[in-house]
Amino acid sequence: INEFLTNCRLSTLDVKAVQALDAEITLDEIKTAVMQFPNNRASGPDGFKIEFYKSYLPQISILPNSLYQANIAVLLKKDRDPLNMSSYRPISLLQMETKILSKPFDHIHVEWQFMLFSP
Repeated sequence: INEFLTNCRLSTLDVKAVQALDAEITLDEIKTAVMQFPNNRASGPDGFKIEFYKSYLPQISILPNSLYQANIAVLLKKDRDPLNMSSYRPISLLQMETKILSKPFDHIHVEWQFMLFSP
């Protein structure tokens, strides 16, 4: 293992990328993320849709504890035998707050993924 790790050439991020990943999410990034979500989509387990966040964005400042919760559902795959366990797939329904907070990281992923995954 030591020999392998010694000879292994892993990709690394440059200083700019590390600083961007370490930076706190700004209020402007949150506002932009909220406005980028399309309307009329499924709500999270708490029942709040993105339209709520768009309407009350100036008043929202504290994230609720429900941010850390998700509902897990198991769905039967189309045209599969319901008696076979492999016929099911799990999905998690995340709170809208979780989706909003993950949105600012989308551009970071696209911008620096080539550094980590290039040959």
